[in-house]
Amino acid sequence: MSAPPQDLCREALQLLEEALGKPPPELSAEVDVAEQKIAQLRDELIDRLRAAPDQALRAALDNVNAALSLVVGVEYPVGGVQRDMLKQARTALEAAQQHCPTGAAP
Repeated sequence: MSAPPQDLCREALQLLEEALGKPPPELSAEVDVAEQKIAQLRDELIDRLRAAPDQALRAALDNVNAALSLVVGVEYPVGGVQRDMLKQARTALEAAQQHCPTGAAP
């Protein structure tokens, strides 16, 4: 059983905060872990939406998808590490957190 989306979102936000505090050589490993957590959150939201469609879950999923796209862009930058993308991903996850359920899936 997966963790509640609210917990996954909180963990992903914490990982992004930690990544933002790291120097560039250490950033890649931190971003990898954050990406995995965000993908886990996305998958949990998709499962819940399939079980019971809901506007709040849809809004959360839209923000999580945006965050995931930004984090992937940071992992494979054309011109070096792009911390602004991590900050944008953090903002998207903060928006998603407002709509994430706190309990375990039914």
